[in-house]
Amino acid sequence: MPCVRYYRTIRAGVTGPCRQLGYGVNRRPVPASVTRCLSRLYSDVVAHRVVEYDDAGLVPARTLVGELLGWYLDIEPLPAEQVVLFHGSTEAISVACEYAAHRGVQPVLPIPNYYSFEHSLSRYGAVEPVYYGTDGQLDRPIPAGRRRLLVDVAPNGVLGSWLWPPPPAGADDLALIDVPFSLPQFGRVDDFRAVLHRKMTAYPRWLLCMTPSKDLSIPGLRVGFVAGTEPGFVEFATAVRFERGYSVNAAVALVAALHLGLLLLALAAPVDRERTAARLRQMFDRHGVPFLDHEEETAFLAEMGTARAHFARNIDLLDGCGLFAPLTGAARPVAGYSTFRWLTRPFASPDAWTRWVNQLGHAGLKVNPNYLFGADPAHWQRLYPDRYGIRLNISVPATELRDNLRFLRRALDARGQEAVR
Repeated sequence: MPCVRYYRTIRAGVTGPCRQLGYGVNRRPVPASVTRCLSRLYSDVVAHRVVEYDDAGLVPARTLVGELLGWYLDIEPLPAEQVVLFHGSTEAISVACEYAAHRGVQPVLPIPNYYSFEHSLSRYGAVEPVYYGTDGQLDRPIPAGRRRLLVDVAPNGVLGSWLWPPPPAGADDLALIDVPFSLPQFGRVDDFRAVLHRKMTAYPRWLLCMTPSKDLSIPGLRVGFVAGTEPGFVEFATAVRFERGYSVNAAVALVAALHLGLLLLALAAPVDRERTAARLRQMFDRHGVPFLDHEEETAFLAEMGTARAHFARNIDLLDGCGLFAPLTGAARPVAGYSTFRWLTRPFASPDAWTRWVNQLGHAGLKVNPNYLFGADPAHWQRLYPDRYGIRLNISVPATELRDNLRFLRRALDARGQEAVR
């Protein structure tokens, strides 16, 4: 994979502890209210739900996930059989991409993006992807006469902003919509669900992938699901699971339901929160799944408010430091812990940029440059000519971010002075 080879290149010889600007995880601690609820949930799993290999006993929990997802997306509830459980979203994306390759569709992918889509599509022999950028531009025309797989990472996991794939060209085009994070929010909370609804209803057929890993800072729990309207996907995914010989951990559906409940609570308008909380408790009780009590709900919302204010201050710090320029069509993130900016300083070529990133690592600061996030430098140059940028983590303490930005500025200034000499 190009991104794996590129990572090895930029980290060659970089050893020992280093500063980092672009951590790939939400570094905010797990909210204490969520920890308590997860403890009850896993106690329930160990006591009652680990006596069978298959997930037949999780039908009530998958039914709850389908109901909550319908509420969250403002669509009809999805039946339990349309909710397919996975151990994390990487596995979910892998099976969805295997399905697409098996059907011979034309992948259309965003860059920047995480490696999972390209890696899985390549492994399963899919045709070469077409790539689209932040203002909808394509790196090449989409071949005519082939069904499309339109990958929409919503919001984009690197940028934290909405991107918009090309529109479907036919009634059988399939959208694979990955929602890597939804919290914390940086705009009006009702706007986020409204945009997701608009995205879902724009596609004739869709599969949606979700995970609580980044929203709740719990990647190690390995929870994910795919739900949607694509005929044949459930049967395909079930066959893949049987062939691989595994069963899904009994907690997966329960954690997925908890995540959706927390999203509905966090994204409810203040005047609707009490009514939303009451409805959530009723739904969870009906399906026998633990949820937050009133005190925990209050604490969770307070923790989200604190995180939102902290992350927003870090965004303002990045916008005001003078080192970066925003991307066209993706100026400010709408949610999550990750954003991306172009550097305002020029570089002579992709090779010069790559060498400097490696040198910066040797000097003590690791950054994650654009070429890590999909395709290869040639594709990036076609979509974003002579632009060089890095991912920036906004969940870190502000003092750490300021200190690392000062380090980056000194390194850029020194590079400029060396070029003059």
